[in-house]
Amino acid sequence: MDTERTETETQETEETLQESLVDQLRSCAMLMGRMARAVQRDQFMETMKEEFPGAHEAWEDFRQSARTGGERLKTVLTDGFAVGARGVEDLRNRNRQREVAHGQNRLLQLLQERDGRSLSELVDELDIRPSSASELVSKLEQQGLVRRETNADDKRVVNIFITDAGRERCETNEAARAKRDAEIFSGLTDREQKQLSKLLRKLADSLKERLG
Repeated sequence: MDTERTETETQETEETLQESLVDQLRSCAMLMGRMARAVQRDQFMETMKEEFPGAHEAWEDFRQSARTGGERLKTVLTDGFAVGARGVEDLRNRNRQREVAHGQNRLLQLLQERDGRSLSELVDELDIRPSSASELVSKLEQQGLVRRETNADDKRVVNIFITDAGRERCETNEAARAKRDAEIFSGLTDREQKQLSKLLRKLADSLKERLG
């Protein structure tokens, strides 16, 4: 019996560590992305100053070519911008879908941890606009994953409760996440994972300091 308890506690500790590592990796990736964009912006400005002192003249030459090129150049540019715009819109749509799915899963997780939260509490926890939170709840309600109830003590307050189907969705998400995290860190020992966690915290602190 003690052996089973010890194995369970060890497994829970490993899962907690891996969840922490995933969060740290995500935070570091976001910070590194911001740092890279800042560096690229600075490098671009320096390059323009040093290697393209005649940028203004080049732009004027292009404008002159556009005037003399007539309809052909106009058609090429128009088609090019149209293709680019469609690509950007497709990317935005995919990002929106991922954000909605992430928001829904996060909301369900919050209700799994403490059921019956009010909409205002969910707004604070998710750090989103009230209208966005209401939209998330409506979509989950349509799927039968949550339900609303008017607070018995304050009729102005609506509490959100997770349904059995919502709990099943949470369990499925958690199982998939645990499996993914285990696969990601399967090549590291517990000691190496702890070392990685310390390094990621150190990296995140350094990046935050440089970004101000």
